[in-house]
Amino acid sequence: MDSYRSTWVRLAFDGAYFSEVGFRRKGGIGSLRGLEEKSAFKIDLNAFADHRLRGMENLTLNNMVQDPSYIAEYLSYSVFRAAGVPAPRVGYVRLLINGES
Repeated sequence: MDSYRSTWVRLAFDGAYFSEVGFRRKGGIGSLRGLEEKSAFKIDLNAFADHRLRGMENLTLNNMVQDPSYIAEYLSYSVFRAAGVPAPRVGYVRLLINGES
């Protein structure tokens, strides 16, 4: 992944703790949002050390601002997998940054 800050970010998830991971806001022209606007994020577990979380090296935390039902990605990726097409895994998370949702 690109554009990671040189500072480290800590990540705790489901009992796993990583002291240094790459972390950046996700998006490009027209889709990049500020923290006050519910940003999406990219996490590179290997930016500073060799880490894996349930076999994954990278995580994408989408903000779902264009899908108020929160199920479009889950349904479409399920259809892809059922058709034999590789697709990302989907899960839901409550994200806290410095203790704030």
